[in-house]
This record gives sequence, structure tokens and C-alpha cells, in this order.
Amino acid sequence: MLTLKRIIIMETVYQNQISPKLEARLREVRKIISDMGSMLGKTICYLQVDNVDLSHKEKEINNNHPRLVVPLLKFMVNSITISEQKILTIGDDVYLEFNGKENLRAKIIQNPKFFADASDNAIIEEAVERAMNGGTPIFFANRQKLTAEANFRNKQEMEKADRLANEFLQQAQLLSDLTKAQEHDCEEYYKQLGLV
Repeated sequence: MLTLKRIIIMETVYQNQISPKLEARLREVRKIISDMGSMLGKTICYLQVDNVDLSHKEKEINNNHPRLVVPLLKFMVNSITISEQKILTIGDDVYLEFNGKENLRAKIIQNPKFFADASDNAIIEEAVERAMNGGTPIFFANRQKLTAEANFRNKQEMEKADRLANEFLQQAQLLSDLTKAQEHDCEEYYKQLGLV
């Protein structure tokens, strides 16, 4: 049961935590924040893109060859369970920060779509570009669509890998045939000279 003293303390804490600037900005985006509801316990997703070759960084450092000029990529869906969310202002902008981490901060704009749409190709391309360059991730709420998009791209990379593997096998077979032919020609030459 709330006593009058406790209500006054809670009100004082509330008033001390929200600056007038934040309160003014919240008025402008209150509907968006309200529509989002609490994210606590839910997950948000983002794309991570990396080289399929697990030792690629070591190879780059040691300048080991052969490496593909354009590496095969893997597209992974990372999810973060929200355990904390905080509204804050930076300059004139309002942000929602998840789990107390600056890299999990998203700007709230006058747009009812807070999370990116995983079926929008331009947004997916932007998310891939950011992931490849270490930029701030684009957050998605629809894990199913994002997973489908990541898997579609992984299948494209698998097809590239299969083509490369077949080309390498053909090249390996060519080298094997060439080696045998050269050994045969050399042996025949020395037979003709009567040295074998």
C-alpha cells in the first residue's frame, strides 16, 4: 500500500530524473513511445556479416595466400533480449537506449515505424553495409523476416562456394592431368634415348 510519504518521495524522484528539455521532447514523441510499449523481456534483432573463412583475419595479418579477392560471407541474425530501456536526449534528439549500452541506442523520430522493415531491400542493404563496416546496427523486430533474408543471402553465398569448389576441383584435375602427361612425356623421351 502506498503511503502519502512514499508517493511524495516517488514524485520527487520522478521530477528529478526528467529534465524539462527531455519532457518537452517526450511530448513530441510520446505517442510513438507509447505505441512501442515496454520492450522488456522481448528481443530485437540485427544483422552481423563476416567472412566464412574463420581464419581470414590471421591470414590477412600474416599475408597468407591463397585468399579470395572477394570473400564468401556469412549472414547471421543476432538477437538481444531487452533487460533495460531508457529514454534520453542528446542535443535535440530523443533516443531509446537498450540494456544501458551506447551501441544499442536508437533514435526516435516522428515515424510510427520504429524498427526497420526486413522486407525493404534498401534497408537490408544498409544493414549489411553497416555490419560489414562496423557501423551502428539497424534494429528489426520481425525476426522471422530477418532470418529469411539472412538465409536467402547465405544460400547465394553457398551457390558461389559450390561454383568455386567445382572450378577448383576442375583446376586440380587439370594440374593432375598435366603432371601425369609431363611425367609420361619425360619418361618417353628418355626411353627413346635408350636411357631408361
